[in-house]
Amino acid sequence: MNSFKIYTPQRKAFFTNDIKMLLIAIGGSLSLFFLIIVLKQHDLSWFLVVLSIFFVFAFFVLSLYYAFSGLYKNKVLEGTIEGDITFEGDRIIVNNKEYLVSALKKISFTCFDDYVDRMDTSRHTFNNRKSNGVDNIIELYFEDGKKLAYNFQLIKRYQLRDIREQLINYHNTGKLHFLQLIAILGIEDYNAIQNFKETIKQIIHGTKSI
Repeated sequence: MNSFKIYTPQRKAFFTNDIKMLLIAIGGSLSLFFLIIVLKQHDLSWFLVVLSIFFVFAFFVLSLYYAFSGLYKNKVLEGTIEGDITFEGDRIIVNNKEYLVSALKKISFTCFDDYVDRMDTSRHTFNNRKSNGVDNIIELYFEDGKKLAYNFQLIKRYQLRDIREQLINYHNTGKLHFLQLIAILGIEDYNAIQNFKETIKQIIHGTKSI
């Protein structure tokens, strides 16, 4: 399969768990503040202590709920998944619009390791942790200085390796950097890299097919 779904981020606020907890904390703190004033006027300090304990306990329970439930849920999709990007040997097709590889100055994948259900443990958050696989980005650079960037979705880990043949073609035409090519293909061992370089030479000279 050489086609992937395009993801378009939307610049607007989304009601995530972090925002929910922030609103609860602000709302609860303000409510508690006004209750303190009222209860002190009526000499009900004992009730104030009980109420404070209840508020702290409720906030703690909610924190645990969002923290643990987020481990099993996908993140809020902050955009739309619509359209396709297709990789051919001599062209890249985005929503039926073709870009010839020969007309490009450079092809760059600034991110290519995000996939559906990948667990995000990069920072503490109450938000859902499972990825939607839409943080992969390809950038197309043109000779006139124009640049186009697209997010695309990967359903499974290493799915981008399904277009190994096309990626090698992009490299052989001088559009995709060798270091990025081997990073995408997962070639890390020194001997494996040297063997792969030799394979590429053979492909260029026509003595070996991809």
